[in-house]
Amino acid sequence: VNDGQHLAYTMADGRQVSIDFSTEGNKTRVTEIFDPETMNPIELQKSGWQAILDHFKKHTESHQWTIDNQLITTLFTIVETFFGKFATS
Repeated sequence: VNDGQHLAYTMADGRQVSIDFSTEGNKTRVTEIFDPETMNPIELQKSGWQAILDHFKKHTESHQWTIDNQLITTLFTIVETFFGKFATS
C-alpha cells in the first residue's frame, strides 16, 4: 500500500491485483489490473471487476471521502464481498 495512491494484493488463489488512484480535478480515477483466472472467459471477469468498481463508485459518491486508509479499507471490503479473503502485499 502506497497511502492514497497504490494498493496491491494477492488473492487466496495466488492471483495478483494492483489498484492505482489518481486525482483528476475533483474526481479520482481508479485503475485496476488483475491476473485473470482460467475457469471463466476474460470478458466475464472484466464485467465482474467492473461491477466491483461501479459499486465502489456508488458507495464513495454517497459519502465525503479523501483517498486514505479508510477509503482503501472500504474497497477491500467490497472486493472481499465478491471474491472472499485475500492476502495483502
